[in-house]
Amino acid sequence: MNKVLATIEEIKSKDSISIIKLKSELGIFYTAILESLDSLTTLKKGKKVFFLFKETDAFLLKEKLLKINTIKGKIKNIQEGELFIRLILQAKDYEISMLFTKIELDMLKINLNDAIYVFVKPTQIMLEY
Repeated sequence: MNKVLATIEEIKSKDSISIIKLKSELGIFYTAILESLDSLTTLKKGKKVFFLFKETDAFLLKEKLLKINTIKGKIKNIQEGELFIRLILQAKDYEISMLFTKIELDMLKINLNDAIYVFVKPTQIMLEY
């Protein structure tokens, strides 16, 4: 599980869904939570939280496609298995771990020390507070 410190910048709610805007050292991230603002009483603008995402919940990109939910970093380590490859991305002070099939990485031709972007969908980000 990847864990990044962030600050809540904005919370929007409608019915039982909330969209939370987070600002971190790695950029701006949004998360979608299936709870209304009324049930999120401990979450307020300015509060420090961690956002988390699984190793399998990221998309690897060679160029930046979106300004949000995207982490830029450098491939620090490649651990190859028979079917899967674990990449360790150095992004500022964070090491982001990602797990991909060999097929995905063979198509992208990723190498050690390559600059790369990682996109995480808002519905894949969880909060810890």
